[in-house]
Amino acid sequence: MFRIVPAVLCTAMCRCAVFDRSMGEEGVVLRRGAMKARPWFDVRELRQLLRLAVPLLVANLAQVGMGVVDTIVAGKAGTVEMAGAALGCSLVIPVLFAGSGLLSILGPMVSRLRGEGREGRVGLLIRDGLYFSLGLAAAALVVLSAARGAFGLLSDDRDMVRIASDYVTAVMWGVPAFMVYCVFKSLFEGFELTNAVMAVSLGGLLCNIPADLAFVFGWWGLPRLGGAGCGAATALIYWVQLGLILVLLASSRRMKRHCVRLSAVRPPSWSGVLSIFKLGFPLGVSVLCEVTFFSAASFVLACFGSVVVGAQQVSINVSSVCFSLPLSLGVAASLRMAWYVGRRDGEGVDALARTGLCTTVAFSFLLMAVIILFRTRFIACYTEDPALAAIAEGLLVLCAVYQCPDSIQSFLGGALRGMHDTAVISRVNIFTYWCVGFPLCLMLVRTNWVTESPGAAGAWVSFIAALLLTAVLLSLRYAKTRRKLFAEWAGRKKKASS
Repeated sequence: MFRIVPAVLCTAMCRCAVFDRSMGEEGVVLRRGAMKARPWFDVRELRQLLRLAVPLLVANLAQVGMGVVDTIVAGKAGTVEMAGAALGCSLVIPVLFAGSGLLSILGPMVSRLRGEGREGRVGLLIRDGLYFSLGLAAAALVVLSAARGAFGLLSDDRDMVRIASDYVTAVMWGVPAFMVYCVFKSLFEGFELTNAVMAVSLGGLLCNIPADLAFVFGWWGLPRLGGAGCGAATALIYWVQLGLILVLLASSRRMKRHCVRLSAVRPPSWSGVLSIFKLGFPLGVSVLCEVTFFSAASFVLACFGSVVVGAQQVSINVSSVCFSLPLSLGVAASLRMAWYVGRRDGEGVDALARTGLCTTVAFSFLLMAVIILFRTRFIACYTEDPALAAIAEGLLVLCAVYQCPDSIQSFLGGALRGMHDTAVISRVNIFTYWCVGFPLCLMLVRTNWVTESPGAAGAWVSFIAALLLTAVLLSLRYAKTRRKLFAEWAGRKKKASS
């Protein structure tokens, strides 16, 4: 396994740096100019990438922190309350993540417009995005309303089912605010103002703590809702975050001209809405595939009992916190890549690819070391059960192994989003997670076809295989898309000079 991971990196790096003779003479000039003008590892590009990624990392950790607070507060209310909230959350998260993934394309679209010198169209794009987000909110409400009735089919525990249904009902009040917030969040990201996103996320985390306590335990005269109160607090926080980002938007001088276009009440441009859908839909599908794959693995392990399932949940939680780093680098890469593509800057494209990949891999090895060295301390934060801790320790070692391919695929996925080549991401994720990863998970966990069932470790081996294959396929696709862009720019340059 450790021999394969460096091979993925080499494939991606070589595809970025190797000279492509099929581009023609103009393409040759472009590549040679890139190598002379920018160093192989560009420190300036690294600073720009980290300037965007660090606030996004803080924002992502704040979002994860809200989930941790919900779990802790619901657990204080009782085991059934926590289980009901967790069951409801398992339905809400895939739906909302799919919507936010779809809307995430707006950030690279804004960045590309700026790179092309068409910043005046940003307000029109965001206005279309707002109309589209309201349509997504309506679709999400329909799905959540229909699906909450299925909880009774999953369990005979009526109290847990009731709490889960009430949790979903409460969250539904905040869904429109969440979708609209995602649009304005992408607007700030497209202008590389990620500090604003960080400030709003931290504000939401600070408000989430008293809101959870108030709704769950009935503080300050509010009704005591138990585990369902976490859903009410979540809905409230979505509206708070929307209010905060609107305040920042209204007070930003840089956004003033775009606010004028946004405040004008006009019908949407259906061609603009369609372009957002065409580029964003594959991202929503890819996020849904990834989230449901990891969730489905937990259901596969249910037959092994609560100790194994608990160890799996602890390991998944640690992994989700660690993934905040490559996720932030991937988003930052999508914004920088869209800017360079808009400017037709081949030098910047290659500098970003080389520097970003090296940085991503370096951070992935740092994460590997942290997970392995501190895994016992991480587990102690969740449980004191020695049997559960022993299983979780082994799973976290496997979790450390997949940090490198996971980081690479996240960065390359961001680069492809910046190039507006999004359809391939969904196809790759469907294939790797559900055509390869999930069948492999079932085979390793539930059968003895390959070897005696390793239990939860089998699921994590399937995670490693799926992420490794994803990294390889995305690296090959990135190389192809890059060649296509460079050839297109060379053709335009030749046409303009003739």
